Amino acid sequence: MGNWQLETFKMFNYMLFPLTCFWVFNQPEVIEAYMLEQKLEEILPERLSYRVHILKVIDKIQKETEERMHEEFRRNFEM
Repeated sequence: MGNWQLETFKMFNYMLFPLTCFWVFNQPEVIEAYMLEQKLEEILPERLSYRVHILKVIDKIQKETEERMHEEFRRNFEM
């Protein structure tokens, strides 16, 4: 077997390894990166066209709103 130092080292590793794995794999950054990758592979390809369409509509509405605000500003402060 070994002397007491070897047994202490083995016991330390038996306890430290699961705790380290638990700590590393429960970090939000690790889980977030993994989940984002999974979503991109499985969920988003079928919804990607909808997302692109929605973003285009949002941009269009924002531009129209900005143009209206600029026109109102010009009308109110033109003298």
